[in-house]
Amino acid sequence: MSRIKQQIKNNEQKRERIIKKLLDLWPIIPGAYKEVYRKCGKVNCQCVHAKGHPLKRITWTEKGLSRSKAISSEDVQWILKATANYKEFRKLEKKLIDIEKVIHEILA
Repeated sequence: MSRIKQQIKNNEQKRERIIKKLLDLWPIIPGAYKEVYRKCGKVNCQCVHAKGHPLKRITWTEKGLSRSKAISSEDVQWILKATANYKEFRKLEKKLIDIEKVIHEILA
């Protein structure tokens, strides 16, 4: 087998492995989970003199704007898994793009 065919075959095998990994990632949610503190604004509340009430939230960017959503305590583990899956998805997506560039360069 010629060197070019072998290079294409090797890169295509890498590509298939990455696609299988991508398909196994579920659920996927873009964004980052954070626990922050927020003051409620009530004059007599204890948070006026402290750092505030704990708030679990996920933040993401949508159409160039930063968004956030409060998360209940029951959903924290699920959100952590989903955001970790998204980070892995982005890494695999970059690898896939790089492999496709290499294949294109070999064929050009």
